[in-house]
This record gives sequence, C-alpha cells and structure tokens, in this order.
Amino acid sequence: CHANKQETISAGDANTVIMHMMARRERDVDFFFKYLVDEHGHLKGLFWADSQSRLDYEAFGDVIVFDSTYRTNKYNLPFVPFFGLNHHRSTVIFGCSIISHETSQAYEWMLRTFSHRGRPPPGWTASAAPTDLWRAARAGRNPGRTPSKTQSECS
Repeated sequence: CHANKQETISAGDANTVIMHMMARRERDVDFFFKYLVDEHGHLKGLFWADSQSRLDYEAFGDVIVFDSTYRTNKYNLPFVPFFGLNHHRSTVIFGCSIISHETSQAYEWMLRTFSHRGRPPPGWTASAAPTDLWRAARAGRNPGRTPSKTQSECS
C-alpha cells in the first residue's frame, strides 16, 4: 500500500502519459482527454475516451456502469472504466479514468468530466449529477442514509 501515492508517481511517467494523450488527439479529432494536477504538478486525475467510445456512448449510453475496484497498475491507483452494453449484449467502453485518491472531490471531478465529454445521461446536470451519484454511492455503503433519487449499487 502506498501511503502517499502522489509522491510515488514520477514526473516522467505522468508527462509521458499526457504526451501520449496529446498525440492520440492529433490522430483522432474526436479523442477526448482531460487531466488534473495538484499545485506541485503531480497527476491527480486522468480521463480519456476515443472516438469509438464516444459513438458507443451516443448509441448505448442509457445505462452506465463504472467500477473503481481495479488496481492492477504500477502505482496501485484506481482505474475506473465507464461501460455499458450494446444491442448484442456485448460490453462497450464509454471512457476510462485514473484517480490518485478515492475522495469525494476526485469522484466529483471524474464524474463531472465524464458528463461534459458528450451527451449527459437523461436527467443529469453538469453541476448536480456527480454529487448526486457520489451521495448515492455513499448512502449504499451507509444503510442509515437514503439517497435523494432512485439509485442502485451493485456488488
């Protein structure tokens, strides 16, 4: 377990990823990425979606699932894919994110970034949706609390 993950990420690795994302955007005009750094220049969050992911989201984005349990990367950071099912019940990826810490601010940034990169899901607003989802997820872990909207958490 990394006590302070931000300090374990070397500047070269973060810059390499950002440069790779910029190169992808040059090759694919619909490629979207956004990143967040702290005051020291450490990477705190990264979100990306290629043109196929964005097309799949437009066609099949009625139900969105994201899972932040994957930590099979070098820095043990949460890798968060956003995905759904197409009309053949095959998994389609709508975008991916990496966040440095599992905090409400990190999830709000990630969900807000996801909602801005394409057509927001029905009923979402850019300012309210990430907070509502975060509250719903927290309420699912704390049975005494009830979310304000109908939400489901699968485990």
